[in-house]
Amino acid sequence: MTWGQLRFELARFATGVDLDRLTSFLRLTAEEWVGDFPWSDLRRTGFFFTSAEYSTGTVTVTQGSRDVVGVDTAWTSTLDGREFRVGDSELTGITTTGATTAQLDHEWTGETQTGAAYRISQRIYPVVAECRYVVSVHAPGMDTPLAKNTPLFLNTYRPKRNEHGEPWIWAPGPTTEETSAPIVRTIELYCIPTESRRYAYTYQFSPIPFTGLNTQDEVHPSMVTGALLDGAKARVCEEIRELRDFGLADRMRQRFFGARQRALAEEMRRAGPSRLQLDPALVG
Repeated sequence: MTWGQLRFELARFATGVDLDRLTSFLRLTAEEWVGDFPWSDLRRTGFFFTSAEYSTGTVTVTQGSRDVVGVDTAWTSTLDGREFRVGDSELTGITTTGATTAQLDHEWTGETQTGAAYRISQRIYPVVAECRYVVSVHAPGMDTPLAKNTPLFLNTYRPKRNEHGEPWIWAPGPTTEETSAPIVRTIELYCIPTESRRYAYTYQFSPIPFTGLNTQDEVHPSMVTGALLDGAKARVCEEIRELRDFGLADRMRQRFFGARQRALAEEMRRAGPSRLQLDPALVG
């Protein structure tokens, strides 16, 4: 069944209700159905390439200044948005202005240094727009995924992010506000990568909800269309004054949640028992 057919059926039930309002009821019901459950038919695989560290030449940085001057460097705009450090300094965003000139995101707070070794690297990588959340991240040629952790763990135990090399931890990175579009989700890798390599990640696909324009699109197979219609009708009975009927709304909601519960039970039966994996940081 398509989204347009679902809205048509809902409009027959809620005669005279604005179509945009019915569209929102269907969208909210679809999001409620998916929730945070890891439906197997919404599981996808994506890939990204880490950026090779750039450390050619030397730099001069001046306390209180944002300017960076390079010697024997060949910086290009491909480095913009990555992070800069000298020795064990705090990571600072950098934007190149020439092959030997760049600016930091904020003033250099360390001591003035001339002819210093440096690194420009990247630890945060975006994932595909349709990603609801990342499940696991795999290094090239490795069957065992990287250990998953949290930003809180990294901020507590690795606040300076001062280790560079082969990543062994991943954590959800910064995400744009849910009210903005498109929502951009990211992954943080630690140790900070020094080589360009292809990483695979498994993520939960976020099915495109009903927008009011995609009327020809089929509803995703993970959703039971009859249950979606029941859930949307319950919202009509709760929120549209002229059609308000809390008793009917309650019966519709029970049918919606009953269908979702049966679908969840079948999904878990097919998946079987899951294996728990200890974080390598806690082993040994």
